Order: sequence, then structure tokens, then C-alpha cells
Amino acid sequence: MNQPRRWVVLVVAAIAGVAFTGTQIVERISTLRDPNASLICDVNAVLSCSNVLDAWQSSVIFGIPNAFIGAVMFTVLGTAGAFVLMGNELNRLTLRLLAGLSIFFAAFATWFMLQTAFVIGALCLWCTVITTAIGIIAAILTVTAGLRGDLGNVGSTLARTGLTLWLWIGWWVAVAALVVIGLT
Repeated sequence: MNQPRRWVVLVVAAIAGVAFTGTQIVERISTLRDPNASLICDVNAVLSCSNVLDAWQSSVIFGIPNAFIGAVMFTVLGTAGAFVLMGNELNRLTLRLLAGLSIFFAAFATWFMLQTAFVIGALCLWCTVITTAIGIIAAILTVTAGLRGDLGNVGSTLARTGLTLWLWIGWWVAVAALVVIGLT
């Protein structure tokens, strides 16, 4: 994937992330107003945003709903992508910080998805889209940083050989498989 397309994909993934975290915020407000409210993504007991949003795991940082934090993070990452698409370049430190932020965000999403499957026993459909968007953004940022040499020799080698992308694909498949195992 060439450089400009890479950033377009990042911006689109960030927009999807903002849209789906925004949907979660609206649904969370709906459940606060009416605890018996039926949410759009409540299909059954297993595919249930209500069950997930009501769990403590949905507000782990100072009681702030994860969706609010996600909306901010997607906005920051998407803004960086738009910055590059406008002809600017991210300096080494900024790209490293953004790559690190996306990796942290992916690790948090992994923990959250495993909590939903193994502890809560339900899956929020919006969370799967959000987790996918996080993986796409993290893959783009780590590949870009690796190709620029901003992640050291190992990061550069992984990016040049295409292994970074395969590692992110493997991450997504592993998370998806574990969620299926946890819900069955």
C-alpha cells in the first residue's frame, strides 16, 4: 500500500472509530435515562451492547466510559492522518508516540474484548468494529514508523519484510478466535 493510501485508510478507520464510539455514547446515555431501554445492537443475550455497557469493564479509567476515551483517541489519531494527507510530515517523536498510543489502545481493546467474552459473556457489535479500526490504525502507524526507521532495526526489518502487517492480522484473528471461544 503506498503512502497516501495508507493515510486515507487510517483516516477512514479513525472516522469509523469516532462514529461507533459516538453511537456507544448515545446508547450509554439512553441506558442511563432508561435502564430498560432496548439498544440497536441488542440482538440476544450474547450479542448485547446493554450487557457490555452495563459492566464495570466499560468504564475502567476513573469511571469515564471507554467510549469517551475512544472517541478522543480516534480523533487524535485521525487528525494526525489528516495532517499528513494535507502534505505535512510527522516528526520521528510524534510518529513514535502515535504508534505507541495505537499499540496501547490495541492492548486495551484486546483486554476489553476478552473481558466481554470470558467474564461478561456478551459481545457488543460496535466494540468489534472499534477493535478492528484500532488494529488497522496500529498496523498503519507501526508499518510507517518501521519503514521510516523510527522503530529501530527490528521494527524496520519487520516492516520491510511485511511481517508487521501479518503480525497485526494475526493479532486480530487471535482476538476474534478467543472471543468466539469465550462466548461458546
